[in-house]
Amino acid sequence: MLNPHEGKVFSAQNLPAELALLGKITNDIDVLLLNKETNTIRRVLLSVRPIIDNENNIAAVVVTIKDISRYKRLEAELEKKDQESRRRIGFKSDESKKEE
Repeated sequence: MLNPHEGKVFSAQNLPAELALLGKITNDIDVLLLNKETNTIRRVLLSVRPIIDNENNIAAVVVTIKDISRYKRLEAELEKKDQESRRRIGFKSDESKKEE
């Protein structure tokens, strides 16, 4: 698992499932998952919850994975098209307005 913002591998103690085993709830942690067989990367959001038994011990964890790869690709494409459109119509950014 990689952090998409830093490009670093999550340390074992910061993995969402490890945190859940300590009783912590995590919501929508943005990570990159590499499939070593196909060498493909998926961008996902992980949410993890501990399951507590009748004796107040952590019996298991539940992991929810939401694949946001397509959404992030579409978001990048939209941003690119937005910038192209702004350039075509002569839109001036705040920075270029300050220079005038």
